Amino acid sequence: MLWDRVQKDDGDTVSSSIAQWQRDNPQEVEWLGQLPDVVGDVVPRVSDGDLWGLYALSRVADVLISRIEEHHGFLSAYRQFMLGLGLQEVIQGTFHPFYHEISHVWQASEPEASVEILGTIWPGFMLGSLMISRAGVSVAAGTRSVQKDIAESSTIYWTHRRGSRPCEDLSVGWGHNSQWRTRFRRDYRTASSFMYNVDARGEPSDPPLEEHARVELVRHRCFIHCNQEHRDLFPYGETYVEARDSDTNGFSA
Repeated sequence: MLWDRVQKDDGDTVSSSIAQWQRDNPQEVEWLGQLPDVVGDVVPRVSDGDLWGLYALSRVADVLISRIEEHHGFLSAYRQFMLGLGLQEVIQGTFHPFYHEISHVWQASEPEASVEILGTIWPGFMLGSLMISRAGVSVAAGTRSVQKDIAESSTIYWTHRRGSRPCEDLSVGWGHNSQWRTRFRRDYRTASSFMYNVDARGEPSDPPLEEHARVELVRHRCFIHCNQEHRDLFPYGETYVEARDSDTNGFSA
């Protein structure tokens, strides 16, 4: 299983493991290429099996992302894995939570300073209009937009693994076999909107969140400004739709 191998490999051998897996599993690229994409603003239906497969893909990506700080080889291996699956690398210079995950924050002296990307720690990848893995970025921002201590350490949901910060997804607490029946969270860029967690039923978080906290958590998958308890939440039934600027490009053609 590739997930097991990339956890054990070091930075010098992981690329070989990925290359061997890709040679042995060409059907994975074919499967991804056959998944339906949005048409206008209509989100396609997919099977549970497809959502489980996308989740397994995301778990491998999460391991590679979590190990990037250990060895530069994991960054190149992460890109090798994602591009080898036929995904498109995100190219978006202006910060937006659909495309970007905040990893590190430089707190600007001016509280009103907007969020500015300082660097990309790992790239993001999409499958057509479907976000597979957001880019990890370091940013500069005023305290009205991003609170450094919150953004860097609050629990990140819908995520299985990240370095030293707390993470949680719906696989937590299930056995080895059952956890692989976790559904992937689908976020889409449509003709007019960014649509977050489209397969959710609109059920309120447990415990309930105030509207601003709910929107922040669904968009960013963690809190970046809301100073409240971030552990042991259950936001998985929440969904959100955000109007999209028509000139947003987002990834390379």
